[in-house]
Amino acid sequence: MKRLLITLFLLIFLLTGCGKSASTLPTLGALAPLPDSTIKEIVLQYDRDALLSVWGMPERTMDGNCGDVWRLTEQREMVVLYGENGKAFAIMFHE
Repeated sequence: MKRLLITLFLLIFLLTGCGKSASTLPTLGALAPLPDSTIKEIVLQYDRDALLSVWGMPERTMDGNCGDVWRLTEQREMVVLYGENGKAFAIMFHE
């Protein structure tokens, strides 16, 4: 019985994925007033598909989909860079 429960748990874990769900990603408006360090901690847990599904299309996309530019406020932009697997790995801010 214990072996069956462990197998079921592992199967569910593998089928649902081990990354963050897009449903837990805050909106851009909710991120805007937060400090840069907090935004980085949050956004670096997601991949590009999750960001697109919650935030929609970015202001601009870098060549080869290696990064996107998102507008947080009228004066502040966030650049998210992605690795080969599409996961965010670096974030920069421009005023």
